[in-house]
Amino acid sequence: MWDRVAAAAQATLKHNKVGAYPCSIADIPRFFEEVGFENISVDFIAVTSAADSAHYDMSLREKFIKSNRQVALDAIVLAENYAPRVWSDAEIQQLRGLVEQKFAKRLNDLRTGKKVWDISVEMMMIAHGYKPLSSLRDYEGEKLCNI
Repeated sequence: MWDRVAAAAQATLKHNKVGAYPCSIADIPRFFEEVGFENISVDFIAVTSAADSAHYDMSLREKFIKSNRQVALDAIVLAENYAPRVWSDAEIQQLRGLVEQKFAKRLNDLRTGKKVWDISVEMMMIAHGYKPLSSLRDYEGEKLCNI
């Protein structure tokens, strides 16, 4: 079923030129330099969720799983928006049912002590810098802010 959505999504991405101008992580601070920022620095934060980790209490572990369940349900809605009518109502209900079944089992596994070790790690880049006061003017020399 997902292959039908993938084809429609690819057509939409191509039409909207998504990915036409690729950018690497190193391009972000370079862009800051190009637009006049100084003293640029970058940091990274790793956000980990692992429902089976003893590091978290049971309430938070359940929230990890419920959050992943919601992401899966949201993916179905997103797919419907990308490719309207590519799935029948019965197929949509089947997908939702499979998601609910999968995550009900996952919650049961957690509560009964069965470890699955489904781990996700998200990286977040934080780039920051300063712009000199002299750069706070528009192209015709007018002030952009009252400093």
